[in-house]
Amino acid sequence: MSKLFRLLLVGGCLLYSSFTTAQNALAFDGSNDWVDLGSDSSLACDNGKLTVEAWVYATAWKTQVFEGGIVVKEENTSNLGYMLRAGDGGKLGFTIGNGSWNECITKTAVLKLNQWHHIAGTFDGS
Repeated sequence: MSKLFRLLLVGGCLLYSSFTTAQNALAFDGSNDWVDLGSDSSLACDNGKLTVEAWVYATAWKTQVFEGGIVVKEENTSNLGYMLRAGDGGKLGFTIGNGSWNECITKTAVLKLNQWHHIAGTFDGS
């Protein structure tokens, strides 16, 4: 997504237990950076309903939205998972895979550089 990307909340899982009192973040340089949250059942979209959210601070955008993964959980062999991504000047995308991929991307830029944003994607099962 950017040269500097900070992540505080992923898929409803706090990365720091003292979130409300500490001002912690992860800083990535935009090259091969990620946090592996494993495969705990709490990260699955088994009941068809899902909310994925994150705090982001971008200093640059990838050319295309699909290149700027923020939260990505995917199984390409069966087209299952979810993705919250940003790019293309600040457009935001949310993708659900439940046998086939379905993606919503904002028509215009909704995120700004060098500013904190709380973003979320939600799916009600249908």
